[in-house]
Amino acid sequence: MDGMLYFQPHQPPSELGDYLRGYSSDLSIHSVPSEAPDTQLWSLTSPVRGAVRTESGWANISLGIPRSYTRWFSLVRIWSPWLAPRHGKDIFNPPQDALLSSFLRWDGLHLVLLAVSGVDDVLTVFKGDHEGNVIISARNDRPEISEARVIAAVGTSFENANAAVMYHARKIVRGDEYMSNEIKAEMKTAIENDVRAEWMENWYDGLTYCTWNALGQDLNEDKIYKALDILKKNNIKSKAGYWGAISPNGNIAKDYKTVKLHKESSLIPGDHITMVDADDIARMYNDFYKFLLTSGVDSVKTDAQFVLDLLADAPDRLRFIKSYQDAWTINSLRYFSIRAISCMSQLPQILFHTQLPLNKPRMMVRNSDDFFPGIPTSHPWHIFVNAHNSLLTSHLNILPDWDMFQTIHSYSGFHAAGRCVSGGPIYITDEPGEHNIELLNEMTARTIKDTTIILRPPVIGKTVEVYTAYEEERLLKVGTFTGGKGGTSILALFNVSERVLSELVNINAFPGIESGEEYVVRAHSTGEISRSIRPDSETPVVSLEVDFKGYEILSAYRLQAITRNSSPAKVAILGLLGKMTGAAAVTSSNMKINDQNGRLQIEVVLKALGMLGIFVSTLHDMSVEDDLLIMLHGMVIPMDTVKICQDKPVLEIDVEKAWNAMKIHPGWSNEVTLEVFVR
Repeated sequence: MDGMLYFQPHQPPSELGDYLRGYSSDLSIHSVPSEAPDTQLWSLTSPVRGAVRTESGWANISLGIPRSYTRWFSLVRIWSPWLAPRHGKDIFNPPQDALLSSFLRWDGLHLVLLAVSGVDDVLTVFKGDHEGNVIISARNDRPEISEARVIAAVGTSFENANAAVMYHARKIVRGDEYMSNEIKAEMKTAIENDVRAEWMENWYDGLTYCTWNALGQDLNEDKIYKALDILKKNNIKSKAGYWGAISPNGNIAKDYKTVKLHKESSLIPGDHITMVDADDIARMYNDFYKFLLTSGVDSVKTDAQFVLDLLADAPDRLRFIKSYQDAWTINSLRYFSIRAISCMSQLPQILFHTQLPLNKPRMMVRNSDDFFPGIPTSHPWHIFVNAHNSLLTSHLNILPDWDMFQTIHSYSGFHAAGRCVSGGPIYITDEPGEHNIELLNEMTARTIKDTTIILRPPVIGKTVEVYTAYEEERLLKVGTFTGGKGGTSILALFNVSERVLSELVNINAFPGIESGEEYVVRAHSTGEISRSIRPDSETPVVSLEVDFKGYEILSAYRLQAITRNSSPAKVAILGLLGKMTGAAAVTSSNMKINDQNGRLQIEVVLKALGMLGIFVSTLHDMSVEDDLLIMLHGMVIPMDTVKICQDKPVLEIDVEKAWNAMKIHPGWSNEVTLEVFVR
């Protein structure tokens, strides 16, 4: 079978029982208003008995069997710190506990289920059974009865149904009075301390270097300083830092109250673990981060946060899980503003308690488990996992971090493309002096202040085909968007199979495409530009072939029709050419007919330098000398920095060359403004 057709009903069924059969009578079900369009929403709760002495209270409640579905998708806990996708076409039976599950029905509707954790100290996940029932499994660490919480949504698209459950989850978490007035006050003070806009830009958009793969774990001062010298010579960074962890033989046990706790079995050996007591953890983090800051460390990465979920005894879980989260959050904000990375922290309690609420600036969070440079199969799987995990994490108050990579590797371009469309940070971990400068240039651009930035789309990148499994030999499609309404849609395609793949890509697969509009699609690797395409046309597709280990980045630009001298022209701002996400360099643009001279006037504001591309449908009969006037910050640019590619047709303006030749002082601005007048 090559494909399936789904015909959505004009009026979807309105009862949850129309989508789930055989759910437990212990469930309390309430229809609630949805904030997402074309969706229906239900809130479900069920009691969970209280903990008895050290044993948590448990409950297993059947949510029933989803009706009439053809495919399912889940995000599961592959182990305590990490999430990953699982797919199926038959009965629902994920191999690990699931947080989010979605079912594509025969009628084209999507049933999305979300297990909410962290509220009232209850951990909630989904399991399956041999009959295909969705089982709610809940763990209560409080001594009194609490509730397991699940949110269900049905929508005409997965995106809308997924948004509906996540929006409502934020309401539930906001209404949970888990944070004392003292903690709220400390959080407010920490946030107001010093979250500067320029720090946010530098932290989110700077190219970062990590020593992990480059220098290994056998470190000394000579290695670090030698690496810094080589990096400085190659113009990447002038400074770097390394987190050396905390020695178990240090002074912590002398200065802070510690306690030996019983833990569940895991990759961390032993049945017990010594931790700073919950009553003293805020003081420890305060002292530790104050020391780091005064020592010249200006950012931190905190690993192994999943250990909180390994605590075996209910009273310990009750005291430690939220206390540690709040202490880390407050002190990372207090001393490092937003410059902290949360890692190994995809346990449900942290996702909902710390990462979902909007009561603080968004932090960076590692989005998946590691990949391993020496294991070829781990590279495509890593991109696949991150693209699917972002379906959940894109709705959190975080910036998903897809991990570091090396620029000289058989999968280096593959990884680079993934990071560029992720919407998150970019880290490289090259061996000193071993850098693919050409690839680095595709990911970055220089500013007029002579700094290097990444061109990060503001919309988090995620898969646009939720139900396609890793083994299906289909291109993984990761979509993002930049430029606001009428902006540029970006679709990256990754061949995660082991053979060459060819596909027809529908323009409607691109995020943010609007019906009735007209687009051109440009391929990053070749620079080829499609014919104009409308979403509602008979053949709204582009064809491409992607090699094994290969990728392509397609950008769909909305054409704006401008009529001058009774002749229509269609124009699109392509952004910086030669950059994987060059459209993200454009901060604003405007097109109009100049009232004084009747020329087409195009204004473009950029946040970085490079080769600007502008699609103009009427360029085929024009020349640079006779038909164009281009000004940079109000001054005419040299003619040798402009080229007309009439076969595309694209106007190419070497803004960086012009800027350097004209020796313009940047002044207070961080942006460069061009005006293009077309006769």
